[in-house]
Amino acid sequence: MRYQVTIRGLSPLITNNGTAGLDTRSPANVERKEIENRGSTKTASDEERLKELQCLVSLWLDERGEAPTIPEAAIRKCIETGAKRNKRGTGTLVREGLMVEGVQSFDYDREALGATVEELGKNAQFTVVVAAPGGRGRVPRTRAKFDKWSCVFTL
Repeated sequence: MRYQVTIRGLSPLITNNGTAGLDTRSPANVERKEIENRGSTKTASDEERLKELQCLVSLWLDERGEAPTIPEAAIRKCIETGAKRNKRGTGTLVREGLMVEGVQSFDYDREALGATVEELGKNAQFTVVVAAPGGRGRVPRTRAKFDKWSCVFTL
């Protein structure tokens, strides 16, 4: 059986693409590292650019790297975790029987936030600062935030 599912966020979606930071050759990561290495000599414009880059790196992007999306693995993990919390996914029932086949669309307020990845990174409404693990404690990191969003996928 296959189902097409549409979910609409009741609360903001804050993205954190943990694997994007591992690609040391990506232009965003190279520029981010250069700014971070300046230490106390960073200017206000450096700080703003660093926030933009952190936000852009935190995005989950589609295969072409052009538009935000929610990866199939994140949707699957969300369903698994929900099933466990509702005592419906104990053991391997959900884990073995669940397959997210594809994400058809990820919709958000493009007019207010921006249509391109670059526009999103520069929009203050689109970002949120969170305390993330780093070094010996927690450090402020800028993440992408979608207040109104929906996603269509196939199970």
